Amino acid sequence: MADKTGKKGIGIIGYGGFGEFIRQAWDGMDNARVAAICDADSSRNPGDGIAFYTNIDEMLADANVDIVSIATPPSSHKEIAIQTLRAGKHALIEKPLALSMKDAEEIKRVADGRQSLRLSEIRKRRNWHYLAFDFQTQRA
Repeated sequence: MADKTGKKGIGIIGYGGFGEFIRQAWDGMDNARVAAICDADSSRNPGDGIAFYTNIDEMLADANVDIVSIATPPSSHKEIAIQTLRAGKHALIEKPLALSMKDAEEIKRVADGRQSLRLSEIRKRRNWHYLAFDFQTQRA
């Protein structure tokens, strides 16, 4: 749910180097704010007032989180993406979407079953521009 200013709440799962990079990008946006961070390593808590979780289920239950940015190792993308979608959150998954076509298709199947949700994967091209590939065209 957007906050009083209309900004969407972002949850970041995986707060290693790339998770920190993603946070900087989200912090620079006018229509979003980082509402929560989740990492299994509690020493990665930035300690700056943003809700911090070591348990994914707890972060997904946070009503301030609308969109989940998944920045974990690729081997965990399928499980976390499906968990995120089933929790009623939009999912933004860093590349690769999954480690196999079968896993990618399963993620898409779950997203298709959640008609009001959006699932996107980010890819970086050689020209360093980012493109979002939408697997579901319906907007919330």
